[in-house]
Amino acid sequence: MRIKVWVLTGAMTIAATAALGVIIAANDPVTAEPSIRLLFWAALSLAVWGVFTTVMVAVGSDVAAATWTGLMTAAGTMGCLVLWRSGHRDTRLLGGVILATLLISLFVWRRIRHAG
Repeated sequence: MRIKVWVLTGAMTIAATAALGVIIAANDPVTAEPSIRLLFWAALSLAVWGVFTTVMVAVGSDVAAATWTGLMTAAGTMGCLVLWRSGHRDTRLLGGVILATLLISLFVWRRIRHAG
């Protein structure tokens, strides 16, 4: 019996989202310790990566392309969130991060797709 890749990435996404929910429910964001904040951001980035990777696998990408494209997209999303949260709400800066993320993701996806 073969395990489907989307089942694994979907299960990881559900686990990361559940961990994120537990962290949010159990802690006050204002008074949380730095280790809890780090755990929050790690669970959020894993959940975002899992969603993008599962979608890429579901639409027919191979595992390597889906993994790297999901990673690049999640990194760009986390970068935008960090910039937004730190007060850099300039739409040109955020648009540049989004454009760079999409271009890098497209480049990585094409290199992996044509390499095999």
